[in-house]
Amino acid sequence: MTIGAIDARSPRPERPPTAPELEKRLQALKDQRAGLDDQIGAETARKQFAERFATEHKTDLPFVYDPQGKFAAEVNSDRDMGNRIGIHQTPTIYVVSSKGQPYTEVSDLGSLFKTIDAVKNR
Repeated sequence: MTIGAIDARSPRPERPPTAPELEKRLQALKDQRAGLDDQIGAETARKQFAERFATEHKTDLPFVYDPQGKFAAEVNSDRDMGNRIGIHQTPTIYVVSSKGQPYTEVSDLGSLFKTIDAVKNR
C-alpha cells in the first residue's frame, strides 16, 4: 500500500493546433472584425448624415440620441411618479416649520426668502 504518493511525471502537453485549425480560427476572427467594422461604419454614416441635416436645416441635434426611447421612458416614468405624489415642478423646495403648517412649498424662487420670513414669523 502506498500512502501520499506523488505522480512525478510532467503533465501531458496539449496538442498544438494544426494549420487548418489555425486558419479556421483566424477566418472566424476576421469575419467577426468585418461585422464590427460594418456596424461602426454605419453608425458613423448615420451620425454624419444627422449632423449635415441639422446644419442644413439650421437646427440643433438632441443632447441624447435615444432611438429605442429608453431614456424618454425613464424621464416620463419619473414625471408621472412626481405627478402622483403632488410634485408639479423641479426643483421642489419646501420651507419646513414646527409651528402651524408643517411645510410650505415655494413655487417661485424669487419669493423664497419672503416665504422663509413668513414662516419664521408665524
